[in-house]
Amino acid sequence: MAKDKEVRVRRSAVTIDSVSTHQLGKTQVIKIGSFTRDTSEKLKRVLKTLRRDRPIIIDLRGNAGGDLHAAIDSAMLFLQKG
Repeated sequence: MAKDKEVRVRRSAVTIDSVSTHQLGKTQVIKIGSFTRDTSEKLKRVLKTLRRDRPIIIDLRGNAGGDLHAAIDSAMLFLQKG
């Protein structure tokens, strides 16, 4: 016979960092999990820490989408003006 069990649950906001990095051999990988208001700023900070003489992969697999303007601002970091 099953017994009832009381469980208390507390709701809270879950924050997931939209930008993360790791190394794959000599290749630097930037993972963008979603586009939020601060994604382009986080991406700028990450790009300043990476080595310019090593290849970089921008990993968008599983990206949940998000703010269109944040995606455009992030893409503009890799494109030349005009």
